[in-house]
Amino acid sequence: MLKKNSAPFKMRAKQLSQTNCFLIPMCFFSVALLASCTTNALGVSDYKNQNQCIGERPMASFVGIQEIENSALSFSLSEKAKPENTDDIEEKFWFLKIAMGTKPSAGYGLSLTSKQLLITDQTALIKLKWHQPGPDSMLAQVITSPCIYLKLQKGKYNNIKVIDDNDQQRYKIKTPIS
Repeated sequence: MLKKNSAPFKMRAKQLSQTNCFLIPMCFFSVALLASCTTNALGVSDYKNQNQCIGERPMASFVGIQEIENSALSFSLSEKAKPENTDDIEEKFWFLKIAMGTKPSAGYGLSLTSKQLLITDQTALIKLKWHQPGPDSMLAQVITSPCIYLKLQKGKYNNIKVIDDNDQQRYKIKTPIS
């Protein structure tokens, strides 16, 4: 029968408890330090999403705020509110229009899946979900032309790739010269 000597185990436990008194606060400090770090990640947001962009073919193009405001198919008795300081906004952001083209029914659309631009080799990656109706869906039989207008933070990138939720590249476009 083996004789158990508990002295080494007690000694090891005492060393571990002393080490933990030092390590635990260091771990919390490290996590707090990492959490407080700011990143220079550039953002993208859904500026306007429409079901009708009349007569559009599938495309990606840069547009101005005025073109976006004039593109809406809205009927209202009140006057449209003008965006504040459009010059300031256009100095900091680009506006990108992504159009699906003409579709035979309702149920099609686009939505942004991430609000951060992933930039590699001076190319910004934008990921969109391409919504389309299921094969047995009951939908209005109306011709639609879905599009989305995105507001992209300007940065040090020269190209933009638009990919769908299956990681298929839909468009690649060069950024405007600023």
